[in-house]
Amino acid sequence: MFKQDIVWSRIQHRVSIQLSECLLKPLSPQETLKVAKTLAKDVCPGLDGLGVQWYIKYWDLIGEGLTKAYQQILDSGNMPQDWNEGLIYMIPKSSGHLEELQNWRPITLLNVIYKI
Repeated sequence: MFKQDIVWSRIQHRVSIQLSECLLKPLSPQETLKVAKTLAKDVCPGLDGLGVQWYIKYWDLIGEGLTKAYQQILDSGNMPQDWNEGLIYMIPKSSGHLEELQNWRPITLLNVIYKI
């Protein structure tokens, strides 16, 4: 028997009823806020300019509607295109001449709404 076959033989092939119910239950605003609070607070926002702290501060106003939007995305499989757009910035590496491309590295700043 190959190692791969041994591994596959030990994997449960079905999701339990309890796990299935947990995975299929609708999102709650509290659950979504919990995810937002796990994101780094000191990172640059994306194109929309809204940082993690903004979402947390105004959660009482936006949480329910935003959670419904996330649930619709999960149900339909379609996310608004502008949610996953990002800004690409070039950051200089610590050494080397800045005139040479290999001395820069790209980073992408994504919208927090996408990260949540």
